This record gives sequence, structure tokens and C-alpha cells, in this order.
Amino acid sequence: MLGCVAAADLFDDQAQHALVIRLVQLARDHGALTVLPVALNSQSTWAEVAAGRFDDSTACFAEASEISAATGNPGVVGSAGVAEVYELAWRSRQPDARRVAAEVAREATDAGRVSQSIWVQYCLTVLELGLGNYEAALQYALGVYEDDAPFIGTAVLPELVEAASPRRRRRSPGSSARARATATSPRSCSSAPPPSTTTCVRCTGRPA
Repeated sequence: MLGCVAAADLFDDQAQHALVIRLVQLARDHGALTVLPVALNSQSTWAEVAAGRFDDSTACFAEASEISAATGNPGVVGSAGVAEVYELAWRSRQPDARRVAAEVAREATDAGRVSQSIWVQYCLTVLELGLGNYEAALQYALGVYEDDAPFIGTAVLPELVEAASPRRRRRSPGSSARARATATSPRSCSSAPPPSTTTCVRCTGRPA
């Protein structure tokens, strides 16, 4: 699992997808019914949604939910739809995305799972961008970036760039200043492998 997170943090899409598929297969082979729902949720997010395979994504988190219900163990991902909210956000299904996001946030707060609350903010960033609500997207993205949770704090960078683009939104002095500071921060400018084509498209609208 840590390998998947590390690959995602480096924007290494190919390694990320390969590792998460391998994780699911290992969990199946060993009958690891506690790990398998986590792995399926990860596959839904990191492999299927990222490739635009939304039906496959739905199948993954549906299977994860069935396993958790059958075992009576929601595990670390909970039962509110951590992967589902991401898929709904990418499809710009606003009412359902906001409803599931609220459910995930409520469950995460009750269970003390702070990282899932940050995940909800990231998903809402994606949703607001898809709806053209750039100011709202920027506020969510800045919150995610400043929290700097593993994987999510880096994953939000393309959305942050998109939300802060003057071509996309009217600038407000406060948010623009924070966005400029973020873009030139050591974390944003640190050395890393060349970004994937997917990341370039998300940041600029065109491949590198």
C-alpha cells in the first residue's frame, strides 16, 4: 500500500496503477477480507477513475462495500463511500457528490479519520472545477495543499494550478497571493520525475 502512495506522490501513473492492481490480486489470493476492501477502493480511485473507466470504478467500490457488509467490518475506509465521492466528483454529478461527501465527512469526523476529511475537500475541489466554480475550487485546493497529507497534498497540485489560472477565474487579491506563494514554494518546485502526460493535461490542458 505504501508503494501505491509513494507512486502517487511522484505522479508516476503507470507504477501507481500497476501496484494497486497487484495489491488487489494479492488480497484476493490470500483471502485478506480486511485488506481487500481498502485495495478495491484504491483501485477504484487510482486505476479506474484515473483512466476514465467509471463503470469499473463503480464495480470496485460496490464490491468493497459488499465485502465490508458481509464481514461486519467497515475497516479504515468506513462505509460512507470514500471512493464513490471521487468518482461522482469526476463525473460532475453534483447532488450525489455533495450528498456522499457530506456523509463521508460526517463519518470521518465521528471516527477521527482526519485524512478522509481532507480527501473530501480534494474531491470537492475536483467537483467545483468540473462545474466551473473556480473560486470555490481554489479555496478547497489551498486547504488540501496546506494540510499536506500524504499523497493528497501532492495530488491536488494540478487542480490548484487550474483553479488559480487567471484564464479560468477572476482574481481576488487574497487567494491570488496565496496561490502565487504556493506555486513557488519549495514543495512545488522540488525535484521529481518528469510529470506524466495525464498530469500535464490536468495542469495545462495539453500534453507535455
